[in-house]
Amino acid sequence: MPADGSVAGLALAGLVAYLVGNFPSGVLVCRLLRKPDPRTAASRNVGATNVFRVSGAAAGLLTLCLDVAKGWLAVFLAREAGAPLAAFGVVLGHVAPPWPGFKGGKGVATAAGALGTLAFWPLLPALAVFGLVLAATRIVAAASLSAAAAYPVFAILLSSERSVAGVGILVAVLLAMGHRDNMIRIREGREPPIGRPGTGGRRDEP
Repeated sequence: MPADGSVAGLALAGLVAYLVGNFPSGVLVCRLLRKPDPRTAASRNVGATNVFRVSGAAAGLLTLCLDVAKGWLAVFLAREAGAPLAAFGVVLGHVAPPWPGFKGGKGVATAAGALGTLAFWPLLPALAVFGLVLAATRIVAAASLSAAAAYPVFAILLSSERSVAGVGILVAVLLAMGHRDNMIRIREGREPPIGRPGTGGRRDEP
């Protein structure tokens, strides 16, 4: 589905990307593997972190791969002029799908797939930031937000397309909005590190 740069083409690219982002990877993986529905346990989030917590490493890794693939597919389908809008649209579709009441995942894996397809080289140092922060804090939310903030910076340094940095900033804002409660808990020292049980099934876990 090449985007021709017209208003209609851009709108179509954004809409298709949003619908691709709606694909409920975590729910379907857990059904396939006969694991608990991630929407009913721990943080009740459909993202890979909660699937990992609720259903184990295999289910979490498969969900992670599918969420990354969603981001790649949306940008690949849009191509050229529509790709930046598609990158934002697919993350929005993952974070705010319509049928579960606009409550989806946190969008980090899908953002990695989308932004990495849009511009690969800025993703590499952003992933390094993720790894360093995770190793230092063992807090997934802190590592995710740090990587999201780093991507547009590296996009400015490593990409000649201004739209890449612009979309990176918009995606980072979208991810930050989804991690509001995590940021409050990090500031208060209450955010559980990876490998430790969370906060008794509250919806606002990572």
